[in-house]
Amino acid sequence: MNRWFFITTMLLAFSAQADEFVIEKTAKPRTIRLVNEDTAASFFQISRADLPPRSIGVPMQVEQLSWQTTHYPYPGINETIKVCYYPYGDLPQRPVICDTQPATPAGSSDLFKGQPFAYESQIKIHHTVRGSRQTISPAGHDRLTLRISR
Repeated sequence: MNRWFFITTMLLAFSAQADEFVIEKTAKPRTIRLVNEDTAASFFQISRADLPPRSIGVPMQVEQLSWQTTHYPYPGINETIKVCYYPYGDLPQRPVICDTQPATPAGSSDLFKGQPFAYESQIKIHHTVRGSRQTISPAGHDRLTLRISR
């Protein structure tokens, strides 16, 4: 009887670990005082409150990272987007994975699939803007959706 209880408990624990969850975040890049070129970023910090209960210490990985970016709606400027994932936080000597050519302002990339994920992970959407001297503000917010498995 005890052996069946142990096996059942282990199977339930294993199946509970194999689920997925979604984190959605919104952030706004800063206003830019443009002198030829400048970069602004939306910062997406993952906190423990973003994670489901009993997730701390459980190995997790990114299944999908999707985004929808805002833009700087001003004539005569050129804007490029770069989406970067920091699995262990944005600190020196820590790895970073960047999609430097997102095809559209709304999309996803397989580049981040399988990357380790934890509460210190960060995502940044960089807006690099080139153009004439002016102060410009973003039209809205950047949105991010992370699908995580554990």
